[in-house]
Amino acid sequence: MSKTDGFYRKRRDKLYGYLDENSIDFAVIRDTRGRRNSSVRYLTGHPSDAVLLITKGKSFLIPWDINVAEKFACCEEMIPFANFNHDIVNILESLLNLKGIKNIPSPVVEITKEASYPLVKRIKQSFPEYQILCRDNGIDDLLLKHRMIKDSEEINILQTASGITDRIIESIKDMLVKKPGCTELEIALFIESEARKMHAEGTAFESLIAGAKRSYAIHAYPSYKDTVFTGKGIFLIDFGIRYRGYCSDVTIPFFKKPLTSMQKKMLDSVIYTYSRVTEEIAEKKCIKETVRHAKELLEKQGFTMPHALGHGIGLDVHEAPYISAERTDPSMQFGKDMVFTIEPGLYDEHEGGIRLENDFLITEHGTEALTHSGPVEL
Repeated sequence: MSKTDGFYRKRRDKLYGYLDENSIDFAVIRDTRGRRNSSVRYLTGHPSDAVLLITKGKSFLIPWDINVAEKFACCEEMIPFANFNHDIVNILESLLNLKGIKNIPSPVVEITKEASYPLVKRIKQSFPEYQILCRDNGIDDLLLKHRMIKDSEEINILQTASGITDRIIESIKDMLVKKPGCTELEIALFIESEARKMHAEGTAFESLIAGAKRSYAIHAYPSYKDTVFTGKGIFLIDFGIRYRGYCSDVTIPFFKKPLTSMQKKMLDSVIYTYSRVTEEIAEKKCIKETVRHAKELLEKQGFTMPHALGHGIGLDVHEAPYISAERTDPSMQFGKDMVFTIEPGLYDEHEGGIRLENDFLITEHGTEALTHSGPVEL
């Protein structure tokens, strides 16, 4: 067994314990187009499009593409989806029989909550003698909690993804010096190209390239246009890359003088708030307290930030922990091996917008910046 196989097995072992503790005989995790669930990749390494069935002590991966699964996935048993006519009811019928679960009185099967209502209804109709669970505070939430604390394999991957991201940041700066009239479109294509040249899977999300005339939005719409990027004022580039499934997410704030007094105040306030918050994360521990302090710092300058202070990052661009006043449990604290963004931002319909964002890791020694974006004067 390779080192990587061991990481996947350890992750699945935690789920086997969950099944035992909750008297669940079978769990179903689906990752399909339109209803993505990155926990399949977390537990097996399979990139996408599969059903993962977990019993007590053994897992079955049912991939749409068996060739991809055999190259990238680690699981006790893999069976092509085509063997079941691409039908999840056929999968359950075959594998539940195989495991002898039909002989258990009123077996309990849990399905992750991204499953559609018609699918859950159909499964219940096909297996009336089963207890079918599809719920909040079930296996999904358990997996999100597990994924919130990264293991050493994940941290190594995220550090590599961050290194690639930093190199792209420097390349963007060079590009803007050498070609000051480049367009938002050219920058977006450049980021995608550079990511793949550096062995990333591509960008983690559609890059947001917002010149001075379009930076007023939190997320520019459309994400980028075939218009010149540079101009007087404040503006930004928000991008991330995906490496071995794991994401980075940074925002580079740009400014070009002369600035209005309000633009300068917005820029200074974001940079100051970012600096204070990132210095204090390890001390404050409580996530909500950190968010509250960031809002206070901005409010003292007369501003209100219209989005969360940050978010966890991993196989999904946005995942737990949520660095938010609304979504975060009051008792949630920053903990060792959490990876997340910090991204204060301000936006004005007339003055434009500015945001500074980097990715961070909590270690036993404190807070480590994984990426190194910073304000750029053009």
